[in-house]
Amino acid sequence: MKTINSAMVISATAMTEATTAALLGSATMIGDEAAITAMTAGMIVALSRIHDKPLSLDDAMKWLLPNMGIFIASRAFAMSVKWIPIAGTVANASITFAATQVIGWTVFLIFKDDKELSDVGAKEVKVYKDKAEKMKKPDVHKWASK
Repeated sequence: MKTINSAMVISATAMTEATTAALLGSATMIGDEAAITAMTAGMIVALSRIHDKPLSLDDAMKWLLPNMGIFIASRAFAMSVKWIPIAGTVANASITFAATQVIGWTVFLIFKDDKELSDVGAKEVKVYKDKAEKMKKPDVHKWASK
């Protein structure tokens, strides 16, 4: 059940962030970043509660901000192209969706291994990120239609 609930939270957050990136990103160069970061922190809080490791929004931000460097390459690319009409908007939304999925599944794997986010250093986060990128993701649409 934790996997299903986590998948729903991660997918819903990724879709919401992609929509935000599409709506705000093309209008302003960095206007979507604050909203996306806050939503990502909210996703981490939701995942922490699913896995019985409750965090506050402040705790999630304290973990997320120092670890953003591990996930930043995709966001940097999104920022570099989002000013291009239509193509930039689509690229920004797509990259945001993928980056949110990776962050969400990275956090999921850390919690699944019964670890606290605060105890996982940058090198270990990178290992979890690599696993998250390669793992087969659950089919959320299959569950949502039932």
